[in-house]
Formats: sequence, C-alpha cells, structure tokens
Amino acid sequence: AYEGSAVLPPIDSSKFTTIGDTLTAAGVNWKWYAGQWNNALAEGLNVRDSKNYKLIWTENPGQPDFEPHHQPFNYYTRFDPTTAQGQIERANHLQDVTNMLSDAANGTLPPVAFYKPAGNVNGHPGYSDVQDADVDLANVLGTLQKSPQWAHMAIVITTDEFGGFYDHVA
Repeated sequence: AYEGSAVLPPIDSSKFTTIGDTLTAAGVNWKWYAGQWNNALAEGLNVRDSKNYKLIWTENPGQPDFEPHHQPFNYYTRFDPTTAQGQIERANHLQDVTNMLSDAANGTLPPVAFYKPAGNVNGHPGYSDVQDADVDLANVLGTLQKSPQWAHMAIVITTDEFGGFYDHVA
C-alpha cells in the first residue's frame, strides 16, 4: 500500500517478535538478502525528492527497483539504523543479493537465508513478468547448486504472484 509513495511506516515502528528474533534466540544464524539492497542504501542518502530517487521509487517498468515495503525486517526496532545496535543488526542480517551469491560460492551461507528479488524480477504484475522472475530464480538456483553447501540445502520457494497476472483465481 506504499507503492510509489514517499510515505512509509517509521523504521522502528514494529516491536513484535520476528522469525529472525526466534532464530537468533535459538542460536541459528540467518540473513535476509534483497535485490538492489546496496544500491537502495546508497540512494537513500539522497534528499527525499522524487527527482533524486531513480531506484527506490522508479516508475520505469522493467528497470531494477527496490521496494522498501517488501523488506519486512527494515521496520522493526531491532534494526533501527539510528542506533548503534540497529546498525550492527542490519550489517549482520540485512544484505544485498550479491552477498548471497558470494556467500553461496564461498560456502558461507548461514543456516537460514531469505531472498527477496528486486522489483523488476519479482513477478509482480504491472512492472515485472514471469519470464524475468523465472530467469532470476534459475540464476540464483544455479549459483546455489554450485555451492559447496548444496548437498545440505533445503530450498523453499514461496510466491504471492501467480503467472504475473492480477487475477490468480481465474
């Protein structure tokens, strides 16, 4: 509901327990990897003016874009970037997809890893398509298959799209 809007929930607005909190409490390392995360961090240093935002609030279908509202951990107190502890938590757990690919290649993926593609390859109707989403997923899976950790991986793929169309019931 924040698509194309410069208004987002406050970064530190959610204090509920997340799956990340549960994993950490159990001593299980984890990371949330997102497409365009590093670029969005760099761009986010710009003044919040649509002329300066070419990645976060892009209106160019098919272009790489970052969707803040698709980054769930971003809005929890634990990851508040205005605190020293929040900065540490973000560095430890919220990273770019390029880190995931290198972690996979180096055999250093954490026991639990989440991946959220950039908007242009996430399969959402209107600004992405099925083929681009499938190619991105195939590339990620191909990298994982080459990882030294491959033999010990379980992969769960979830989606809230259905074929890149709005009416997934039809």
